[in-house]
Amino acid sequence: MALPIKKPYESLSKYLERTLPGELESGKSRGKATADIMFEYNKEPDREMFLPFIWGDAGSPASGGGGGDTDADAYIAAVTTAGGTLSAGDETAIQTLYTDLKSNSLYTELTFMYPLMGGTPDSHKVEGLSPTDANTLLTWYGGVSQSLAHTSAGVDKTVANSYGYGTPNFSPSGVQAGIDDMTLGAYVSTAITNDAGFLISNITDAVNANTRNQLNIPFDGNKVYVGIGKANFAIYNNGSSAVGIWIASRTSSTSLSLYKNGSSVASKTSSNVGASLSTKNYSFLSADGSITSGNSFDGVVGFIFGANGLDGTQVGTFNTILQTYLTAIGR
Repeated sequence: MALPIKKPYESLSKYLERTLPGELESGKSRGKATADIMFEYNKEPDREMFLPFIWGDAGSPASGGGGGDTDADAYIAAVTTAGGTLSAGDETAIQTLYTDLKSNSLYTELTFMYPLMGGTPDSHKVEGLSPTDANTLLTWYGGVSQSLAHTSAGVDKTVANSYGYGTPNFSPSGVQAGIDDMTLGAYVSTAITNDAGFLISNITDAVNANTRNQLNIPFDGNKVYVGIGKANFAIYNNGSSAVGIWIASRTSSTSLSLYKNGSSVASKTSSNVGASLSTKNYSFLSADGSITSGNSFDGVVGFIFGANGLDGTQVGTFNTILQTYLTAIGR
């Protein structure tokens, strides 16, 4: 059965939402279905579809127009100014990411977002919500000597014992409303070998019993740990693969949930009373902001973000939007 024609100005995520169920029902694998949908979406549309928008009602040129999303434009400009390389497809995907987040009321829930685009250390420093704010720029430590590589896939730490890390000039207390209203998330594209992989934590504050902000992939026998506030971890026995979109969300003092690819995989209901937001700056890819730490994430990360506490429905929507974006940029 032929795929339906893309509607004028229909976003990729909306087109996927409209067409993917039918393709799966026809017996296609998810990968084959997604590839066919992407091919159809990227086909050049018939000119007649857009004639009313081009010529107006009476043959006169239509007024208006306008470019892309202004926040997406600002991020794209900051990445390229920093020496990053973006294809036309990358820029389209970034525009779609921003507009989809906004149309689903998720953009304003974000507290930080690092798409890690452009393929260079400087372009990977750029934060997506406030790309020109010096406080949001990541500082990378370790560099080549500690096997911290920057590629089109994101930040690559697949070499064993690589201790490089990045940190912004802000802490959870500076961007979050409260310890019981907080989300941490990341996309991991390559399996991990380390057994103490702190992907998100805080400088010199990783093991404080009441101010934890930890997403550990993997930790303690290939498990995934998340702690937001007190050391009441939600733990998922991950099995053999850490690849996927991981989202950890605390929405109350007794509700901490861990999601993989949009599905809930672990939760914790122990009380978080007495916990507080850390005043120490975030540390990405290392436990405590140290290139000598043994608690280092070893793998490839392609997206890092924080948000207010997201419920299960919001997590599912965010996961779909992010997966659409990652597919579009080839991650």
